[in-house]
Amino acid sequence: EQGRDYLIVADPSSGHGADYSAAVVIDLESWDQVASYHGMLEPSQLAEQMMMAGYLWSGTGRPALLCPESNNHGEGVVALLSEWRYPRIYATEVLDQRTRRTTTTYGWRTSEQSRKLAISALQRALREQTIGIRDEASIAEMRRFIWVVTNAENGAGRWQAEAGYHDDRVL
Repeated sequence: EQGRDYLIVADPSSGHGADYSAAVVIDLESWDQVASYHGMLEPSQLAEQMMMAGYLWSGTGRPALLCPESNNHGEGVVALLSEWRYPRIYATEVLDQRTRRTTTTYGWRTSEQSRKLAISALQRALREQTIGIRDEASIAEMRRFIWVVTNAENGAGRWQAEAGYHDDRVL
């Protein structure tokens, strides 16, 4: 839609084996999911598709903001988007307290901490109905995204897909 701003988030995979690449287009005003992708794409193919989708979803006269996960296979996606000079890639700036220099990293770096924050934000948005998920396959994955206890003594664990299922669309 003209006049709207869009975000495209992606979870890259190798494009081989059991892991899938997933991407979603989010309307930044309504936080509604407006498109999604799930399939076997190698990092270079995902980067190309993200770039094309970014220009396709140029609702405000500027390309969509791309936010690929930058871990593992995502490093290649981020490198290609940068090499191709895509103009809007999600960036994080970190200030080194010792040197007082700022370092910019592109893409979403998933760590245990950022994973917990992202899952918590998604849970809250779903509970408060401030995000609209329209893709039935994404909803099905979310229903199979469960708390798995890793330490019975203290109840410690993590959110993940049920055994035999995937969580690419959730993450």
